[in-house]
Amino acid sequence: MNLVKVFLILFLGVFLVSVISPNEENEIFLEKGKNIVLFNSTDSFYVETLVKLNPEIEVVSFFNGEESIGYVNFFNGIGENFIVYSGNQYEIILKENATIVLPS
Repeated sequence: MNLVKVFLILFLGVFLVSVISPNEENEIFLEKGKNIVLFNSTDSFYVETLVKLNPEIEVVSFFNGEESIGYVNFFNGIGENFIVYSGNQYEIILKENATIVLPS
């Protein structure tokens, strides 16, 4: 079992669906545990940049077809440094409640 799947299984929690719209600032409040986030009308950015700006993030992942692709905030990042695109849904797991800052 790959490391991302292990982290996802270990950190099951409450889902919070959040949408960032063009009228909001580049911040969003997320709760500890699992959050489903839809980035709407934001510029694309690398997941590594998002994690470095927000050390509370443990895992960011998404599904590409049936394959789960993830990035784990461990040892300066494990997994694929994928691009986060507007209009796509991502799962973000936090170790504590936090206001996440998006890259500009």
